[in-house]
Amino acid sequence: MLDFHTLYERYASQVRLFALFLSGDTALADDITSDTFVRAWVARDRIEHVTVKGYLFTIERNLYHDLRSIGVSERRLSLVFREQLRMSPLMWLRIRRLQAAVRALYNGVEVPWAELALRCGYYDQSHFANDFGAFSGINPTTYSVHRGPWQNHIPVL
Repeated sequence: MLDFHTLYERYASQVRLFALFLSGDTALADDITSDTFVRAWVARDRIEHVTVKGYLFTIERNLYHDLRSIGVSERRLSLVFREQLRMSPLMWLRIRRLQAAVRALYNGVEVPWAELALRCGYYDQSHFANDFGAFSGINPTTYSVHRGPWQNHIPVL
């Protein structure tokens, strides 16, 4: 099996293009692409090098069909989120991804930023860094260096 970085570099653009073809929606294609690589990373020991591209496309197709099978339109889902949670599905997803990243950083996970970003469902490292900064006002490195006894707090700098 290829290392994760090589796998992502080699196939991410093709996987995203296929997701865009399936969904016709760039935001959904980004989410499906991220989820595809997260699932591939989890199953990395079972993927053969010669079948990796087919495996990625299979994961992606299944994700897309799972999303469509719940039988809720994108508009209805957005409406329910806004009524019940007072936020959009995308904002909820951004918060969940950031929480996963903060949890990993707080627990001292030692992985390259790009790999952590992919593990937490981000499309790439820059999306992770941008979300981290937008929500917290600091970058992930500053959080890692200054983290204290509480997961969601750092000392005043």
